Amino acid sequence: QRSEDNRLQKQLKRVTALLTPMSKYYCSELAQTCANDCISVMGGSGFMRDYRAEQRFRDARITTIYEGTSQLQVVAAIRGVTSGTAEKLYVELEARPAANDSERHLRDMLGEMRGLLQAAVDQLKKGGADYLDLSARKLVDVAIDILIGYLFLEQATHCERKGILAARFITQALSRAKSRIELVMTGERSTLDAYDKIIGPMIEENV
Repeated sequence: QRSEDNRLQKQLKRVTALLTPMSKYYCSELAQTCANDCISVMGGSGFMRDYRAEQRFRDARITTIYEGTSQLQVVAAIRGVTSGTAEKLYVELEARPAANDSERHLRDMLGEMRGLLQAAVDQLKKGGADYLDLSARKLVDVAIDILIGYLFLEQATHCERKGILAARFITQALSRAKSRIELVMTGERSTLDAYDKIIGPMIEENV
């Protein structure tokens, strides 16, 4: 019994180490996007302190910085993606019987996304840690979309509205995944290999 408890504890610890940075990263970035869109909708008024939109944006923006920046959350989350923790979680979510043909079709789309993600992970493991770090954000974005897709489908069994949202989200997420994974699989490394030439000298010498 104790060995089983220890195994379960280790498993939950790995899942927590994956979901915590994913949640912080996704929610803070989404909050910033929503606040920014709010300012855009309001136009110049949204930028002025007469309204609270600008305060909402500042409040949202700081969440991507304090308690670990978004990039640090990505660095933490990518470990769970490359180690297989994310895929094991998807397998558990996939185990629930599909409610209808529509859900089965959406699950097939999520399965395609999982295949794309795993292919990219396998490829990047051969390319070195630096390229994995460079591509980590794209991979984590795909991993989060897959997770949200499964959660939407689970909620859709109790709510017709969530079923509509699930179909919209998963369809768009698959398109995003294809684009992100295609970029990763190109192996384009100029950001790493030609960094100094692209950025240029930090301080130009007086001539």
